[in-house]
Amino acid sequence: MIFSRPLSRRKFLKSSSLATMGFMTANTSVMANPSKIYLQEYPWRTFMEREGIDWHNEPIKNYQQLLSSAFKKLEPVIDSFEYFEVVKSSIDWKSFDIISVYLNAILHEQKSLNQKIGQVREIAKFYAKLGAKIIIINPSPISWDDVVDKTDDELNTQVKALDLLSKSFAEMGLLLAYHNHDAEMRNSGRELHWMLQKTNPQCLKYCLDCHWIYRGGGNNSRELFRIIDLYADRIVELHVRQSANGIWTEAFKEGDIDYLKIAKVLKYKNIKPRLVLEQAVEKGTPNTMSIDESHRLGIQYANKIFVDF
Repeated sequence: MIFSRPLSRRKFLKSSSLATMGFMTANTSVMANPSKIYLQEYPWRTFMEREGIDWHNEPIKNYQQLLSSAFKKLEPVIDSFEYFEVVKSSIDWKSFDIISVYLNAILHEQKSLNQKIGQVREIAKFYAKLGAKIIIINPSPISWDDVVDKTDDELNTQVKALDLLSKSFAEMGLLLAYHNHDAEMRNSGRELHWMLQKTNPQCLKYCLDCHWIYRGGGNNSRELFRIIDLYADRIVELHVRQSANGIWTEAFKEGDIDYLKIAKVLKYKNIKPRLVLEQAVEKGTPNTMSIDESHRLGIQYANKIFVDF
């Protein structure tokens, strides 16, 4: 797929109601040594798109390619209940090491709230049986492409949904962790802070996606570290991605974000979240390696940076 602008998750998800996993070859050496680093499916999908492969044309076939790979530590993504119903019985999920799952859900509409909450619970129960301990949720925006902010009432409805879900998940032995993209950073982070300051910190945790905070703050590292300081005690998972001059790098390495400093700050605060590599590609990213090589190098670098985690 040829992109006319940097590929954000908003743009990526526009072509379908769901984004899920990508692919690796059977002879990959990414996991030559055991690693604590999990991989998220989003990068695979962007590498596939770069090669002109549309995941949604043959999703089950693409899942089978991943199943035949050497890599099994995975955070799958479910962005619609309808898609979940398609794939839940078509994939050998037990072949993966699944500790967390990422969900998108519309939680700001009062008229459909009970239905959406029920659907999220059903998805969570399914993956809990497969070993998931953390449910990552990113409440869907009003628009993935246009700048449309939620009203106070819509944000309060979303808070209500997150509180209800986090409490019910706790009873199931699950953690619910809030996740955001760059849109939630608009208006001085209005939506992000609304979610984290009006919900119960004992129940709702936080999945810090470092680069979406960095990009949403105007490519501002100072804002990223401010968010870490504000919500460090709620961070249970870290999504890591790197860029150079604002453009995502092909592999996770040194770049715009000082991940060594992030690791030191979290270690000082005695916080050791789960680590999920999400090194996706976008327009402007160099095209010199396969996803296998990208993740092999990325995992090596992440293990050095987060050696104490």
